[in-house]
Amino acid sequence: MRSKRWLTVLSCISFILFAGAVPASVFCADQIALNWASMLPKTASETVALQKLFFDKVNEKAKGQLVINYRGGPEVIGQFDLGAAVQKGVIDIAMVSVGFYEALVPGNGAAMLSELTPQEERKPGGAYYFLDEMHQKAGMKYLGRTAPSKDLFFFTYLNKKVTTQKEFSGFRIGCSAGARAAVEGWGASVTNVKITDYYNAMERGLVDSISGCPLDIWVSLGAQEVTKYVIDHPYYVSTAVAIMNLNSWNKLPKNLQTLLIESMTEYEKEKVGVEQKNREEARQKMINAKVEFYKLSPPVAQWYVSTAYKAAWDYQQKRFPEVTTKLRELLTKK
Repeated sequence: MRSKRWLTVLSCISFILFAGAVPASVFCADQIALNWASMLPKTASETVALQKLFFDKVNEKAKGQLVINYRGGPEVIGQFDLGAAVQKGVIDIAMVSVGFYEALVPGNGAAMLSELTPQEERKPGGAYYFLDEMHQKAGMKYLGRTAPSKDLFFFTYLNKKVTTQKEFSGFRIGCSAGARAAVEGWGASVTNVKITDYYNAMERGLVDSISGCPLDIWVSLGAQEVTKYVIDHPYYVSTAVAIMNLNSWNKLPKNLQTLLIESMTEYEKEKVGVEQKNREEARQKMINAKVEFYKLSPPVAQWYVSTAYKAAWDYQQKRFPEVTTKLRELLTKK
């Protein structure tokens, strides 16, 4: 039996070596190997947490039947290429923002407007199942949220303070896809900036501000060094999710599919506490770096947050009317 197992292992190794590269997944008699990639660098808090609290635990619980290996961050597969890489099976699993692959799963960007906890979304017939259905139509499996928290998520970081609605007009704000509708709704001038370029954009004065990034990711990029102010009114929930190639998912035996879903559900619950701790620590690091968190006046704050949501829902409804009405119903707290 032992010699047979070693022959199986050796044949798998030989396949990998002669293929010239590690394939997205390797299905061998005694072990299934899958690969995952992140939209963020390996050292980013979100990448570290997902590896430790999800993938490491899955590998441990699978007892050798399944191994999921980390293959890199944006230096390996670009942030905006991750969705297609999962869809085509170049990589099996990815952590990626929904807005980065909205062209493949039209309307999925509405996930950031959820008013529910991941547990509420997973109730039978809830938002999780509709999002999964949308993803499966595109050849992907929706596993769940990788950065759930009890508080809202996105902040606006500035080197020039704005306090009135009028001052937002023409203000140069950099953002990725998730915050674009909000920035346009505020009347600001939009500049597309990749997450990995946030630091440089602020340092070089290419923008006056960046919006659409949580505190812990901002600090993981070291961007507190090039920031003077933060508008202390967060909006939206995290756009980061875990998606999987549907063929890789379908090839897994039922027990491993169940393991992945149960582990992701446990991760979502555990990550809320970790997220809160990371956020508090990041805020303190920014304060220590002399970054000023400030509040807008109540009328301006109300306009700022409500405009972010209205602009995003209007954008979704205009572009994806066939799914947005249903998503709004499922993601809105009754």
